[in-house]
Amino acid sequence: APRLILVSVLILYLTDYSNILAYHQASLPGMAATAPTPPVAIPHAGSLLLFMSDHFVYVNDLKAHYSASVRMQRAYAEWQRRVRGVYADPAREFCLQTGYIHFVRLFFARVCEDHHLIERRLSNGPFDQFDAYRQALLHGVSDVYARLLHESYERATLIYHNFFSRADLYDWFQIDERSILGILALLNRYDLSQLDFDLLGNIYNEGYIEEQRRSEHGQFYTPHAVVQYMVNSLNLFPQRAPNASHPLTAAERASVEYSVIDLSCGSGSFLVEIAGRKAVILQRMVNEGLIKPEEAIERIVETIAGIDLSPFACYLAEINLMMRCLPFLRTTHNGSLRLQSIKRTHIYCGDAIEPTLRERVDFHMGKDEAALQISLRDRSARPVRVSEEERLLQALKNQKAIPGRLMAGKTGFDVVLGNPPYVKANESAAQSIYRDRIRSWGIYTLRDKWDLFVPFVYRNLAFLAEGGWLMLLTTSAVESEGYAAQLRSDLLNFWVDQVDFFPKLQLFGKYVGVTNTIFQVQKRPGPNPAVRRRLHRSVTLDTYEERPMDQAQGPEAIFRINYRPPPAGVTTGCIPLCAIAYIGTGLEAHSHERHGRRVHGKRVLAFDLEASFRSSLEGLPPSEAAHFSDRGVLGAEVKDYHLTRKRFVAYDHMKGQMRRKRIPELFRTPAKLLLGETSGGYYDTEHLFANHSVQVVVPWHRLHLEECGVQKVRQNSMLLAGYNDLDTIAQAFDLRYILAVINSRYMRDYLLANQAQGTREGRIYPDVWKLLPVKVVAPAVQADIGQMVEELQTLHSDLQAIREACDIVARWRREGRLTGKLSDHLISGVLTVNGPLDQTRKSRYEREGLHLLLFEQHGLAVSDATATPLLDYICWYCNEINPALRGYPWAMLRSQIELPANLSALASFMGEVAALQQERNTAIERIAAKRASIEAAVVAAYEHGADHERWQTLQGLRQGS
Repeated sequence: APRLILVSVLILYLTDYSNILAYHQASLPGMAATAPTPPVAIPHAGSLLLFMSDHFVYVNDLKAHYSASVRMQRAYAEWQRRVRGVYADPAREFCLQTGYIHFVRLFFARVCEDHHLIERRLSNGPFDQFDAYRQALLHGVSDVYARLLHESYERATLIYHNFFSRADLYDWFQIDERSILGILALLNRYDLSQLDFDLLGNIYNEGYIEEQRRSEHGQFYTPHAVVQYMVNSLNLFPQRAPNASHPLTAAERASVEYSVIDLSCGSGSFLVEIAGRKAVILQRMVNEGLIKPEEAIERIVETIAGIDLSPFACYLAEINLMMRCLPFLRTTHNGSLRLQSIKRTHIYCGDAIEPTLRERVDFHMGKDEAALQISLRDRSARPVRVSEEERLLQALKNQKAIPGRLMAGKTGFDVVLGNPPYVKANESAAQSIYRDRIRSWGIYTLRDKWDLFVPFVYRNLAFLAEGGWLMLLTTSAVESEGYAAQLRSDLLNFWVDQVDFFPKLQLFGKYVGVTNTIFQVQKRPGPNPAVRRRLHRSVTLDTYEERPMDQAQGPEAIFRINYRPPPAGVTTGCIPLCAIAYIGTGLEAHSHERHGRRVHGKRVLAFDLEASFRSSLEGLPPSEAAHFSDRGVLGAEVKDYHLTRKRFVAYDHMKGQMRRKRIPELFRTPAKLLLGETSGGYYDTEHLFANHSVQVVVPWHRLHLEECGVQKVRQNSMLLAGYNDLDTIAQAFDLRYILAVINSRYMRDYLLANQAQGTREGRIYPDVWKLLPVKVVAPAVQADIGQMVEELQTLHSDLQAIREACDIVARWRREGRLTGKLSDHLISGVLTVNGPLDQTRKSRYEREGLHLLLFEQHGLAVSDATATPLLDYICWYCNEINPALRGYPWAMLRSQIELPANLSALASFMGEVAALQQERNTAIERIAAKRASIEAAVVAAYEHGADHERWQTLQGLRQGS
């Protein structure tokens, strides 16, 4: 509770405090150049001297007046250069960081006081009775506390020599007395010597980072519970209680020697957790005389390193890590007090994944001559002066070790862990430029639209020592995304120890919209026969289901929690679908941005999807309606073997302005397949158009086009499938048979469990469809299955032609036969009510539950003869005709339900409903039976094996045969 109170109150104070800085965003607007004036006669020398003297005084006054703004603008420009333009509102972020850095300095000074390392200048004096003197202080002080604060900072610098490092960017701002007093009034209520977690990062995350801005640069603060879980899972850093009396164990002694690095350390949450655990063990070792205090400091400072792109985050991490060392700085020598000091911690500000020149040359030597020549040209370029910070960071990257005694002669860290940034490919223009730089280095395995975490994982692996442990928290995209396929495979070159899955859980909160995966590997040979695969059901991480698996099962099995071994024969004797048909998306049918117009400063499209794929032509003039001569569907309207609706499309009229119009031959072909995003497919012979949420599948022999896009896909398909003559292959398959395979539960289960990519549940992406294994079976078998497919689509059409229940209601209403309300039966005395009826029910009504609600809970009396048909009618009406009524209170419900005039008419009405329902049920049963027959035929085709003769013929078309 005290921790939560402290976090909450600090956020409140700091939010107000940061508002003071807002006006600085507009400082130094610049001085407009004056227009040139005509030449004038040179005045007398004395007058000119007097004028220059006055001007000199004026310029100096102006310089003094705007000096703070000049410093701020210079600091702001340097800050923008370092953070690489990833913030949507950089001025706001700069001011927030400035305010927070000043708080962090004051906070650190207070922690040093509580550790008795500097004189209590801030905590003593009037703060002992602050409440009593509060008003007097606020009105009476001038700069007393600013002086005390400066003095405390100077003393803190003696403790930590790097106290002002990286904070120089924020020195343009001078904290005011009121803010000093307010923050100190809060901090002096707590003993900060017992701080045991990353409070500084926690406060900044909860009070300063706007949710919608996090994804711009992957700024996701790792919750403390997740940090603890990951460190515990490593099983390398025992968590010893500070007052524990049991002797030190071998594991505890070993833990203080492990070297650790976080390449995206942020405020240092992981490093602080490990340093805190080390500090407790080291304190016991100091108390027992096993090591000296300076050796304890060395085992924290010289074994823990972090890198981050943000100078602000690095400063927080430095201070956080420094505070773990404070208990060892106050020692006695020969009976006299002696204070230790620390020069710096190994927290570096820079880009962790950017390789040094030496790394690039070493990587490309003997591998990629072109990339090597680029690196050598870079070496011969004019040398660039680097700062001391950059030099130290380059040394750390080249050596993969912290310079010093403890890591001397070592290459790589014992533990590499963290939460690398996740940034999608389309996040921002600035990120696109950065991604191009990463790709140009040529040392990372990248494909498709990769997320930023992919190169970070490879970079973390590069810093791992032999026998070392890597543990990272990434997005769940690592499980199944196509761009992470090579990464999954590469991770299995190591000993995979543990993978944690969090399906539908959001560790960073519901507003972040990110699901995560944690994986742990060790740099040692051989596959792990029992990888711990943990399925979590709660964000508390305290309970999970463990599903061990042999690493030899392969990357797709290890990284898919729902993996099931594929059915026997599912891939043997098969041809990939990309060798049979072109697979691509439909139209981006809204207009291109350049065809829009501006309305009130916003660009409005010339037309949207609903205007180009119209559900109705009502209201259109005949001249416009005539343009909609084609028909089409959207992705949500494509289901297994049927379409829920068809739309009107004006392709020829609108194609010139469409965002991505595609070629009409993809749609105006004798036969094709339309595949919905998350649903099944439909066999189309009506030349239907489709939007970009539909995958269009057209046999290759129907696409004899020179269109560059189609030719490129054809070439890629030939390489992917390994076949030359795609037209001949396409003619060997019945498109209806392929649809049966696509829609079968047999194949869907295989793809979703073992092959599906992406994080959208149930969706199969084009790259997966391309590799769909289509069994080579005899033409007669294909024709039989194809015939059943057409029969099934006809059955679906018959079902859609059957009237709906609402049609009966509409007809009775037109005929004037729905004349009553439920309330009329109450008035007539058929029903009686005892007591108020105001309960709300939003779930689907069942007759038994409705009987309990109306007849027992609310005292509704009705005769047995009336109850059954009336309850049936109420349930049916609320569930099928007007579902919104299920949320109404009873008092309103009884006046909204339409009823036939009497019970006899009601029985007749329900008879018609029952007959209609029977007709629909019969049609649904026929559809289910036909689907079962198709499913059985597909399973039999795959289990009985390929047609040997046709298989051999098609193998003769393989490349190189």
